[in-house]
Amino acid sequence: WEDIPDDWTCPDCGVSKVDFEMIEV
Repeated sequence: WEDIPDDWTCPDCGVSKVDFEMIEV
């Protein structure tokens, strides 16, 4: 996960990495 750029966005849902980190999957 750390290898993913901070400006990466989910291609399927358009959610950014920052939003994913907030959810803490």
